[in-house]
Amino acid sequence: MVAIFLLSYLSYLLLSAYARDFMSVRITESVNVAMAMGVGQFALTFALAWAYGRFSARAIDPLAEEIRDRARAEETLDGRVAA
Repeated sequence: MVAIFLLSYLSYLLLSAYARDFMSVRITESVNVAMAMGVGQFALTFALAWAYGRFSARAIDPLAEEIRDRARAEETLDGRVAA
């Protein structure tokens, strides 16, 4: 996902700098290619954040909870009070 985002962003950046004629092609009356690609960058950013949130909830959070539970169990075995 990150590679796709970087490729997309670099394409947008390079096209904006070196392919101005292409970026100024009108798609509709008030929207050109540059505007559509710019909005696409926002959409891709939100999609990437959403995908990472789902991945984190399924893969990382359970591991973090397991580590936290082990640490609390070890603290109570040592005679210290877990907070």
